[in-house]
Amino acid sequence: MKINRPIKAADSAIRAYYAKLEAYGRQGVLHEGAVSSAFENLLAECARRRSWVLIPQLGAPGDRRIIPDGTVRDENSLPRGYWKANDSRDDLPCTPFTYTLRF
Repeated sequence: MKINRPIKAADSAIRAYYAKLEAYGRQGVLHEGAVSSAFENLLAECARRRSWVLIPQLGAPGDRRIIPDGTVRDENSLPRGYWKANDSRDDLPCTPFTYTLRF
């Protein structure tokens, strides 16, 4: 059985995420599309370490109205969490897909 340890602030995936955000900031790019790509990379790496997979833009079966930016599934294809990218300028109501993923 694989032992899953919490990810710490000094982890290489976290450092890479902040380095990417810093690079975007130096270019004056802070919009949701750019920032979400950095977070998607972080989330995919964290999921991979659990033998899970991040699937971008996967809608709920039978419901094409709500499509999260990412769905994390385990090795049995069970959803472990959803990710919806929002920035401070968005005025969106909370949806079932705005949960925080816990690894």
